[in-house]
Amino acid sequence: MRAPRALFVSARGTASRSGFTLMELLVVMLILGMLFGIGVGTLATLDLGKSAARGALLNVIRSARTSAVARGAGSRVRFDAPTSSVRAEGIAVLGTWHFEREATGAGLFEGENRGGKLIDDGYIGRAISFSGARPGSTLDVQVQHDPGFDLSLGFTIECALRWDGSAAGRPLNVGNVVGLELTGAGSVRGWFIPVARNKQGEEIAGGRTSVDSEAGALAPHRWVRVKLDYDRRALRLYLDDLEVGRADETGKVWKLSGSLRICDPKTGFPGDLDRLVVSAVTSTSEYTLPETMHFDTDVPDEIRFAAGGYLDRELHEQAVVLHLIDQKGGRQTLRVGLYGTVE
Repeated sequence: MRAPRALFVSARGTASRSGFTLMELLVVMLILGMLFGIGVGTLATLDLGKSAARGALLNVIRSARTSAVARGAGSRVRFDAPTSSVRAEGIAVLGTWHFEREATGAGLFEGENRGGKLIDDGYIGRAISFSGARPGSTLDVQVQHDPGFDLSLGFTIECALRWDGSAAGRPLNVGNVVGLELTGAGSVRGWFIPVARNKQGEEIAGGRTSVDSEAGALAPHRWVRVKLDYDRRALRLYLDDLEVGRADETGKVWKLSGSLRICDPKTGFPGDLDRLVVSAVTSTSEYTLPETMHFDTDVPDEIRFAAGGYLDRELHEQAVVLHLIDQKGGRQTLRVGLYGTVE
């Protein structure tokens, strides 16, 4: 008779040790409630946007510098203080033409060659020549049908030209918005069409912005590297890496309204062209500050990096320092050194 009783007592003892009394449960719930209450209050006081804003902004600036280093071309960071936003912009190659083989029109950027001939003594390898070509000759590439071929934020056009000295001509026209021209006196003109606004505030095509080299800058029968660069601050013309013309301009580039043409079919181009590269400014990253933060009054309109990742000395004579301000008046400092260090 005792064995069953011992088993019964053991069972009750085990059951009592594995559970909680009502009072114990109430105490545990009270403690948990206090802990969660403190935690929620602490989280409510944290400004996660403030903690992340500085890091995100530094990443945007670093992306612009990385673009300048990787592509060997200038880049910039644009600040819009009223909207508390920032955008990094770099250069991307849209198309290249080296003329090592006959254009057939099969590829997207192959184009249709009407009257140009390939020659073996190009700037590097072969080149395309329109010297002595019949009227109406041109190489026509339908770039306007590619939505990615967008020059609106700025561009860089590079090529090698050899003029035969016989007459004036127009070697290049990109969508009727960017072009190169030669005069009979051996000067080079680069031009583009900026965006303007009418009285109603609507965007329209503006008048040409152009830059000219001095007469005789282009010697006959000699290859010259030509670069036309627009960064929404100035249009610059370079011959063999030497700046020979400049015009101030800040507007966007008007939209393409035609194809890329090498040799104007009406005026012709008495010469040869090689190594054509068309690049455009593109947005690499963007960021908007949280509502609890804004830029201080020392924020610049832009930070510019030269090729290689250094600050552009033409715009920045010293390191760039700017500040972020939160809703309580706290300030966070950001600094970009002359050698491009971001901290």
